[in-house]
Amino acid sequence: MPHTALGAGAEFDVVRAIRRAAHLSRVGHAGTLDPLATGVLPVALGDATRLIDEVMGTTKRYRAEVLLGRETDSYDRDGAVLAERDASGVTLEAVARAKARMSR
Repeated sequence: MPHTALGAGAEFDVVRAIRRAAHLSRVGHAGTLDPLATGVLPVALGDATRLIDEVMGTTKRYRAEVLLGRETDSYDRDGAVLAERDASGVTLEAVARAKARMSR
C-alpha cells in the first residue's frame, strides 16, 4: 500500500482500514512507516499473515535525498537548524566510501 507521510501510528490505521474493508480479522503488516518517508507497507491477509516474518527477513533497498552541511536538533529536515557548514568539498567518491562502510 503506497503511502506518503501518514504520521505516527499509521501502520495500525492501515491494518484497521483493511480489516474493515475486507471483513477479515487476520490482517498484519511487515514494517514501520516513517512519517517523513514515502514507500510501501507490506500487508498480509488471512493465512498469509504467517509469511510476515519471512518478508521482514528479506533484503531491502532504500533511496534517500541528503542535504549535506546542515545539522538539526532532530537529525532530520523538520528539526531546528543548529548549524550550517560548507559541504562543497564533499565528493561523490567520499559519499560512496562512507556508504560502503555503513553497508557492511
